[in-house]
Amino acid sequence: EMKNMKVNEFDVDESIRPQDDFDNYVNKKWIEANPIPEDQVRWGSFMILIDNALKRLKELLENPSSDPEFKKVLDFYNSGLDEERINQVGINPVKPIIEKIELFSDKSKFLELIASLDRLGLNPLFQMIPEPDSDNPKEVIPYFITSGLGLPDRDYYFQENREEIRKKYKLFISSLLKLYGVSEESAATPTDDIFSIEVQLAEVTPQNFERIDPEHYFHKTLFSSLQDWTPTLDWRTFFDLTIKKNVPYLSTDKKEFYKRIEDLLNTLTIDQWKMYLKYRVLAKLAPYLNKEYEKAHFEFYYQVLRGQKSMQPRWKRVISFIEGYDRMIGRLIDRKSVV
Repeated sequence: EMKNMKVNEFDVDESIRPQDDFDNYVNKKWIEANPIPEDQVRWGSFMILIDNALKRLKELLENPSSDPEFKKVLDFYNSGLDEERINQVGINPVKPIIEKIELFSDKSKFLELIASLDRLGLNPLFQMIPEPDSDNPKEVIPYFITSGLGLPDRDYYFQENREEIRKKYKLFISSLLKLYGVSEESAATPTDDIFSIEVQLAEVTPQNFERIDPEHYFHKTLFSSLQDWTPTLDWRTFFDLTIKKNVPYLSTDKKEFYKRIEDLLNTLTIDQWKMYLKYRVLAKLAPYLNKEYEKAHFEFYYQVLRGQKSMQPRWKRVISFIEGYDRMIGRLIDRKSVV
């Protein structure tokens, strides 16, 4: 809990002159009295409000209700808390997805496979989201957003001062492959292949400033132009399997990225693509699998990249997932107060 939620003029540090160090003059006493919890990477009034909200949502979920919508959420919540069963079933929930990737044998059907993964929210190479057309806001068109990278952004693959992170990331790739069943002796080659694919995608991935600049983010494109850029990719099938309608226009954030996908499809073997896609699925779902996958994911993405010392309690992670997915719990607040 925050020691004092109110602004209090007596909390300032009188031993510091404000004209010398205004930040510490105002904040030093509060910071010293409120250390960052080990399961957080930052701490302040907004984080405390979020933490308190999670506790109240937990109280809501622990109070019985006959509301059928509430029961759906409660069942989901309890399934997420059942760590024993999660560890028992291991990777079984993911096997149907892995088996679908294993069946991939014809490069002409590559986007058919990508579409099936996108419909599950896995988006191994790019996301397609509906957004208003910037030229005509009354119309909604698909926006293609590049993904395909396991590191936070493209710069992590090239900046010299992030070499140590790249080494640890390759260890993470290797650890997931070995958990999946690749032998210690055989893991090096697919690890290098996966990292190489990501580097080549990173070369044509937008920089962070481009993702928030409409001039870079929005490139209205005829569907026929997309097909012309990448003639060996079957975009018509992709749209038939995802949004299930013809689209005359779409927006792409960087057309070079989609050309690179086609280039890589033509140059890599099917087995290399299958391993890359299996890894992308495992990396995306690792936090929700058994404790070995969960631990590997936490150690790299939270300890290495963010400096978080310990994992949040499972109940917090489950509630955060439910809320982050579609605000399912929040919609129940009108029915049952948590205050």
